[in-house]
Amino acid sequence: MWKDHLNNHYSHSVLLVEDLQEHAELTRIVLEKAGHQVQIVPSAAAALAYLHNHDIDVILMDIVIENGNGILLCQQLRAESRFAQIPIIFLTSATDIENKIFGFQAGGDDYLTKPYNPQELLVRIELVLQKQKLRESENRYRNFVENLSDLVFMLDHQSKIVNMNCSVTELLGHSQARLQGKSVDRFIEKNFRKNFRQAFRQILDGAKIHGLYLRLIGKAAKSVPVEVNGFCWHRENGDNQVQMIMHNISERELLQQEIQRYTQLLEKQVEVRTHELNETQNRLIMSEKMASVGQLAAGIAHELRNPLSIIGTAVYYLTRILKDSANQKVKEHLEIIQSEIVRSQKIITNLLDFSRRSSAERESADINKIIRQTLSLIERDLANHDITLELDLCPLPLCFVNVDEMKQAFLNLLMNAKDAMVNGGVLSIRTYLYDKQSLVVEIHDTGIGIDAAHLEKIFDPFFSTKGDHNGVGLGLSLVHSSIQRNRGKIQVESQKGKGTLFVVYLPVSTY
Repeated sequence: MWKDHLNNHYSHSVLLVEDLQEHAELTRIVLEKAGHQVQIVPSAAAALAYLHNHDIDVILMDIVIENGNGILLCQQLRAESRFAQIPIIFLTSATDIENKIFGFQAGGDDYLTKPYNPQELLVRIELVLQKQKLRESENRYRNFVENLSDLVFMLDHQSKIVNMNCSVTELLGHSQARLQGKSVDRFIEKNFRKNFRQAFRQILDGAKIHGLYLRLIGKAAKSVPVEVNGFCWHRENGDNQVQMIMHNISERELLQQEIQRYTQLLEKQVEVRTHELNETQNRLIMSEKMASVGQLAAGIAHELRNPLSIIGTAVYYLTRILKDSANQKVKEHLEIIQSEIVRSQKIITNLLDFSRRSSAERESADINKIIRQTLSLIERDLANHDITLELDLCPLPLCFVNVDEMKQAFLNLLMNAKDAMVNGGVLSIRTYLYDKQSLVVEIHDTGIGIDAAHLEKIFDPFFSTKGDHNGVGLGLSLVHSSIQRNRGKIQVESQKGKGTLFVVYLPVSTY
């Protein structure tokens, strides 16, 4: 996440003033990898010559450079209006706080100690460039710009303010005259004053403080987080003067909050993607199960055909032998057996049609015939559930569909209708011509109906109102997909307790 954030900044032109070739090349690699354009010069003279002929977004310079001093070069650049606003970041191996102060007093925008973290260097560049842009914007952005500058306090041995830089006056909202002579701890939040006083005593005893976390009370009582570095100057007159440099880390805290926010967002996205993958896996498993069931059904159907043929032959001979029999009951039962054999063979034929691998081809087909073939598979099941079947199949032109997909779609709709009528009811199927381009199939049941809150979701994959043990919610999703693939559409109307109506529109064949 951190690297992604760094790679999103804009490309900038960078002038690197560095006389050590190894350091210069390492810095160049870091900057160019991040997308920046880098020019390296070894001296102040070379830097000035280059700047007079090129536009530069930011300058990185060592304090010690070939035949010169980086701080003096910084002062010279700040004295020329053309270069006065170019951000300057000092890169140096010197760790003493005095050099940092001199760098800022000379006009430097930031200060990074070698060896530095490459990621921190990129962030520092972005921050000083943001600071520059904000400085050039309207007055309402100036306070924010000043908050990005370090605060320099000169304090006496009682922690009273002797002097300060302009960033202090801007952040605290008071003039220099009003701040001088005031104890600095009055501008520190109450919960952090004890830490400040303890650190101040350590500085007076000769220690140097680095990275002390405090929060200042800015103007309008704004809380400002700072990191404090401090040391003590022993002046010639015997007075000790404490210098504190407070770096405003509001931007850093904002970056940390942003990283945390992105981390939480990423975790949430991972959770969502994991859920989606699990759903896809479940769907694939179900698809494999459905394929296995189809193969099993086809095998069983083939196996049943032989004994049914034998039974049919036996019944045929019994009928011939007993044709002159006076026992009417025997004749009636033989006719019933023969009728059921024919019906069973028809069911087996339709079952084999359903289990056959579907072709992607569409063809001209009789929709009424498709509906009758589908009904033959479940008519007995409907009767066993006290469901009355009402058919109103009008003569229709052929429709242009994939026959296998339509059989599967109608079977799903009919089975859903049957499941909805747990105490029996009426299943009505009606077909009619809608217009010259389309025909309609209506499937209406008198079942329990669908809650209004669920109507918009019933075609979503894995959505089911039947409970965890009565399906996985793929049926209506597959119906919707099949009808759409066949250039049709499906609509649903339902009221809780008053049944459900599915209306399917299919294209009329033009062939």
